[in-house]
Order: sequence, then structure tokens, then C-alpha cells
Amino acid sequence: MRTLCIQFQPRRAPGLQPRHVASVLADFAASVEGIRTFSFRGGNDRGPYVNYFFDTRSPGKIWRAMSGSILRHHRIGAGLKRSTIITCEGTRGWDNYLLLHHFDSKVGLDHFRTSK
Repeated sequence: MRTLCIQFQPRRAPGLQPRHVASVLADFAASVEGIRTFSFRGGNDRGPYVNYFFDTRSPGKIWRAMSGSILRHHRIGAGLKRSTIITCEGTRGWDNYLLLHHFDSKVGLDHFRTSK
């Protein structure tokens, strides 16, 4: 089991309502086959944030679904692109995580090597 994490930083997208983001992500988790558990946790380290966790045995498949739907969502996709960091737990836990999306387009991203 591996975990994908979407960190939402609301100050980067003031037009997005955190409740709406949570609703869209919960709907995604409930509708996509292969997501075992969905949870979230908030904090205020250097500004408010909410981490949304998606546990799965098929992280590549879930990432493709996320990038194709959540980041392209007709109402909040553009705001999510400006306000999120998306990571995936690696084969050695968080010691070798993958950075899949970053609100700063200058930051280098990782890619899955397999279709899992």
C-alpha cells in the first residue's frame, strides 16, 4: 500500500473555498476504484494547509486519474494547480517519495517508472 498526498494551501488560491475542495476530493476518493482509504489532516506550519491522503495499491493509476480529473476540474482545477503540492510515497516510504505536482512550475517533478 502506498499513499498519495495532496497538500492544499488555501492562501495560494483565495477564491477556492476549502469546504468545496474537501468535497471534490472526497467525491473523487469515493468514485475511483483502487483507493483503499481517504483521510485528511490540517495544520498551520508557515501558513494554513490541509493534507489529503489517498491509500492505494496502484499509485500510478490513481495519479493518472487525479491529474486527469482533479487538476482539470472545471470549477477548481486552475486554483488547485496554483495551491497544491502532490506527492506519492516511494518504495521505501517517505524516504524516496515522488513529487508529482508543485504549484511552482519551476520545480522539477518526478514520474512513475511503471504503470502501477
